[in-house]
Amino acid sequence: MKNETMKKNLPFLILSLLLVFSNCKNDPKVDKSLSTSTKPLAIDTQAINKKSLTYKVQNKKKSETNSKAQLKIYAYLTIEATTKEELESTINEIYIDNKNESGYKNFTSPTVIAIYLFTSENKAKEMPDQWIAMLSKGPSDNQPRISIDDLKLKSQSGLTDNNKSKDEIELENLTKYLQQRGLELCTFYKQLGNMELECIHKADKKYPDFGVKHGDYSEKLMDEERAKMKRKYKLSDDTFVNVSVFGSSYCK
Repeated sequence: MKNETMKKNLPFLILSLLLVFSNCKNDPKVDKSLSTSTKPLAIDTQAINKKSLTYKVQNKKKSETNSKAQLKIYAYLTIEATTKEELESTINEIYIDNKNESGYKNFTSPTVIAIYLFTSENKAKEMPDQWIAMLSKGPSDNQPRISIDDLKLKSQSGLTDNNKSKDEIELENLTKYLQQRGLELCTFYKQLGNMELECIHKADKKYPDFGVKHGDYSEKLMDEERAKMKRKYKLSDDTFVNVSVFGSSYCK
């Protein structure tokens, strides 16, 4: 009798097993194809407390339209970062502290947030494109997205280890090349920045409409100034590009 009951129930048992197996195969898989430099990040308050670095907020900018309330934050580290986790944790902490910022007319909090984290106060004030970490969150984002400048991070952590990367070897070669001509990388990098800024100001006065002629004229002035420096210090053509690349990463 027992065997007959099992035989009757056997088709039902097989069908149940097939359904379970089918459901397991159709479970969604975690997407692991995200870039290591830019990715959405779930917020972990305990992890933030353990890994975040000390920082200061240099500036906050609010703006509002009928469809959005925007908040931009410029902050800088007061201690050097050595890992991505530290940068992610720090910029996430800034986000948590400011995501409910008030002061808008038609919104209770910002709908669009952008946070820029720099390695020094000078870069936060004078070089808005030289961030080491950036966080952005729009109305359709479930989690904020964080971008890390890998070269800048490598320049911070690479100075404290004993292994020289290709970039560090190139940096050494550039430093020696400049020293042979009486130049120091960060000082020369700042000098070039001031020179370019001065050329732009001259173009502002000559072509205040900021059109095509403005851009052409400022570029012409910069080419002339670079040519003078090349003759004065006997520099190669690629020196200015190398100084710009390494200066933006290694100079504070």
